[in-house]
Amino acid sequence: MPVTMSVPQAGKLLFGYEKSKSYALAKTGEIPTRRLAGSSKQIVFRDDLRAKHDPNFPGVAAA
Repeated sequence: MPVTMSVPQAGKLLFGYEKSKSYALAKTGEIPTRRLAGSSKQIVFRDDLRAKHDPNFPGVAAA
């Protein structure tokens, strides 16, 4: 898995969703994103994604 990826790539990887649904999930926070400085582009960091969706990721509290 790359260190960073686009929102559509993350949506496809995690859920099998296409571009529009992936951006909808990013808007709700289901896909955690960061904005690049001086840009309107959003990117997804692998560790942010794993922390959100992998309960075994270090530092993630058990639910």
